[in-house]
Amino acid sequence: MRQLVGFIITLLFSVSAAAQGCSDAGFCTIPSFSPQDAANGKFKVELRASLEGSEPGALIISPQLWLNYAVSESVKFNVKVPFWFVNDAELGKVTALSDPIISASFRISNSEKAAFFLTGGFRFGVGNATNKGLDNTDLPMDYQPTLGTTDIIIGANVKFNSYSASVGLQYPAWQYNKNQNVVQSSINNPLIDPIPLEYYRKADIMARLDRTWQIGNWQFKLGLLPIYHLANDELLSSENTGYITIEGSQGLTLNIPFGSWYKYNNWTFGLDGGFPVVTRDARPDGLTRRFVLQPRIALTL
Repeated sequence: MRQLVGFIITLLFSVSAAAQGCSDAGFCTIPSFSPQDAANGKFKVELRASLEGSEPGALIISPQLWLNYAVSESVKFNVKVPFWFVNDAELGKVTALSDPIISASFRISNSEKAAFFLTGGFRFGVGNATNKGLDNTDLPMDYQPTLGTTDIIIGANVKFNSYSASVGLQYPAWQYNKNQNVVQSSINNPLIDPIPLEYYRKADIMARLDRTWQIGNWQFKLGLLPIYHLANDELLSSENTGYITIEGSQGLTLNIPFGSWYKYNNWTFGLDGGFPVVTRDARPDGLTRRFVLQPRIALTL
């Protein structure tokens, strides 16, 4: 009971905190890395609605379709298809498909207490992040429905009793982000012409540790999620090999993820969220949020 009270206090703090929302390039919420309700069926379809407060101030609504298929007890496939709605009275609005994620997890070892998994996947960038605002210039990356890259995701997970521990790497293998708002925001030297420069994002690694509590048909989780941006992002010239380093974009974001869900027959109703206690100095990728809440409903067949 003391643990549950501690969870509730943390949840209330997260709702009222002035900190900014999680910085998630996509791999933190893949089912094999993030604890979910146990599913006994072969197929699960899930609807989520991510509500995110952007740094510029607008509310981002991202309805998401998740499809999970178990080939066997050891092999599972997951597909995330997100959509993107944002409307800022001063900057503009976007309604678009966002970057889908496909992943597969493989159980390589299993015992009475622990199970080990390997995971691989891709986040597919659906554009070059140049959606325009009301002034016909590129909207900030916070409002863009895509990172403008296609990323490789690899990682491992171990589940031990009520604990889950994961490590992962998300590497932007193909880069085609041409967002000029990043360029204008990152260059202080007026003598540099920003037009031929393109934004290049570096890789992220994450570690995730979660604890789950079971109370009847209810389950609760609370965790620790550090994400480290491996190097400073860069602005590269399309005409020569010169580059400009975006200082402060390398570094650590430390997040506190939380969630709860209720199971009724084949249905699951849940709510997830998270907030950071440490953030990087510069976040040109636009992943920072003032808050993140994600209600979800799932049916297992």
